[in-house]
Amino acid sequence: MEINTINLVGRAGREPDVRYFESGSIVANFTLAVNRRSRDEEPDWFNLEIWGKQAQIAADYVKKGSLIGITGGIGSGKTFISRMFNSSEAFVVFNSDLCAKQILVENSEVIDFVKNKIGEKSYKDGIIQTKYISDVIFNDKRKLNELNKILHPKVLHEFEKFKSSNLNKIIIIESAILFETGIYLQTNYNILVTAPIKERI
Repeated sequence: MEINTINLVGRAGREPDVRYFESGSIVANFTLAVNRRSRDEEPDWFNLEIWGKQAQIAADYVKKGSLIGITGGIGSGKTFISRMFNSSEAFVVFNSDLCAKQILVENSEVIDFVKNKIGEKSYKDGIIQTKYISDVIFNDKRKLNELNKILHPKVLHEFEKFKSSNLNKIIIIESAILFETGIYLQTNYNILVTAPIKERI
C-alpha cells in the first residue's frame, strides 16, 4: 500500500499538550500555522499529533522562535545529539565548526590572514592543511586568539543569515565554544553534552 506524505513548515500555534501513558508511551499535540504563498492570505492551521522520542523533544523544546545551543568537549557527542534533533522536521541545526572550516577554505580575507599570521604552509596547492594549522594555534595561544578574532564574527554573520532563513523552525546551534564566544546569551536553552574521556570518540 502506498502512503502519501506531505512536509509542513510553519509556526507552532501553542506549546504542546503532552500526555504520558502507563505503558511508557508519550504523545504531544499542538497546532501548526502554515503560510500560504501570498502574505495577504490567512495561514492554514493543522492539528499535529506526534509520538515517542520526537514527542518528548517537542514537549521539552517546542516554543515559538526558540533557539537552542549545544556544546561539549571534543568527541563528547555534540554532533550525535544534533543529528537526533535534525531528524525532526521541526528543527534545523547550524554547525559552527563546519561553518568555520568553510570560511577558512572560501573566504579570501581569512585565507590571507592565516597565511600571514600562521604560515604559508597553512595551504598547499590551494588546499587547507588543517593539521598544520591546529598544531600551530594550539601551541600558540596568541595566534589562536588572533584567528578567533577574525573568524568568529564571520561565523556569527552566517548564523544570523541562517536564522533569518529559518524563522519557522526551532534552531539548534552546535558550537564547541558556545560560552566562550558569548553565543549562549542569545539562546533560550543550552545543552551541555558530556562523556568520560575514555569513552569519547
